[in-house]
Amino acid sequence: MRNDYPSGVLSMNASIDQRPALLELAGEPIGPFSLRSRGEIPTGAEHKFLETLFNDNGESIATIVPPDLSVRIGLSDPGEVPDCFKASGRIIVSTAFKKVVEAFDISDTEFFPLKVVTTAPGADFESDWRVGATLENYWLMNCWNRLDATNYIDVENSDLKWQKSFVGHRPPWITGWERLVLKKQINADLWGLADNMPRRRFVSKRLKDAADAAGLRVGIFQKPLVRRASGG
Repeated sequence: MRNDYPSGVLSMNASIDQRPALLELAGEPIGPFSLRSRGEIPTGAEHKFLETLFNDNGESIATIVPPDLSVRIGLSDPGEVPDCFKASGRIIVSTAFKKVVEAFDISDTEFFPLKVVTTAPGADFESDWRVGATLENYWLMNCWNRLDATNYIDVENSDLKWQKSFVGHRPPWITGWERLVLKKQINADLWGLADNMPRRRFVSKRLKDAADAAGLRVGIFQKPLVRRASGG
């Protein structure tokens, strides 16, 4: 199989469009949304579930997912709801995109059904809880396939953008980079990077091509490994 993501980086003299890039599953922007359970659950169980998604510890959530999940979104037109949107570890996908993902041999990935509830036309998401349409064919996707592929030794600290973790036991998070070095070939179709880059998922070109061919709006964007020339 051809490798989508070669280790190392190309020459700094190459144009940015010619340099290797990660394809990040960032999701389409939809504005604010709120994920909640409408089922009867023990006290504190929903908080633990949401906290686990936010922390993104790299594990299955099958034993703690509450029943009857729904996500209320700020959009009022059901036709504007994309096939993938996300925030703070919550990745919501349509049945159509779920089928695209499941067509690939992807480990450590699970889906849980949920309802997407739109905001009533003219209602303010923050102060007006009137709702509009309810969409059934959506899923919470949890992928904990992590690759130990980042070469921190070869990357100067000035090339990385760090954010302090407020979770306590976790190390600081990498929120961006000017130059990111991979220490091995990547052949996976859906994955995250281990250690300091939580809540970010990347895909292969062939998975992106499949989503594009299906006409889906999923928000996959190029993240070049090298974002500036040496000394720039």
